[in-house]
Amino acid sequence: MKNLFPLIKKEIRIEIDGLSVSRANQLLFENLTSTITNHDIVIVRGDNGMGKTSLLEAISGLLTYSSGEIKFLISEHRTSFKNLIAYQPSSSYCKTLLTIKEELSFWAKIHNNSSLVDDVLRFMKLQGTFNLQTQSLSTGQRKRLEIAKVIITQKPVWIFDEPYAGMDSNGVELIDTVLKDHVSRGGIVILASHKHTKIEKIQTQIITMKAS
Repeated sequence: MKNLFPLIKKEIRIEIDGLSVSRANQLLFENLTSTITNHDIVIVRGDNGMGKTSLLEAISGLLTYSSGEIKFLISEHRTSFKNLIAYQPSSSYCKTLLTIKEELSFWAKIHNNSSLVDDVLRFMKLQGTFNLQTQSLSTGQRKRLEIAKVIITQKPVWIFDEPYAGMDSNGVELIDTVLKDHVSRGGIVILASHKHTKIEKIQTQIITMKAS
């Protein structure tokens, strides 16, 4: 099996400075500041409606923030979030008529990583489901496929919204292993989750979202 977690040798840094986000004219949070770099696991906590998803979307370039700044740097040079981030939202966006292998192959082709498809599927314990259409997958199988799609990007920064939702104990342990392997090679993980797992033992930062 190929090494699915490439060694990230360059310094990656995300600098969040005085970030504020609003939705529908309602301020969700303000003046959030954080620095995130290689080997970091950042866990975002907070009740529903406190802005966890909005923070992840802002970092991922999917949401315009009200004020503040987010800088993305590789070896001290500014870059675009597009060069660094793979984002997995809480809801699935699989093409329902494709098989598992076809779905992952589609994403692999976008990222020029087609040679990794079979190895990633085996790593995520999906080897016996290659020909299942994604519309027939269980919640746990669908979540494993979504994690596989993040791995196939080979991006250094992974952002997840509730990655453990709907997973049994074996699935939770597998996700913990994936995240540990990624950060051990210099990657970064930022995730929002209500579930408490073993990954907290090596988390480097907790961001707690509170009402403004």
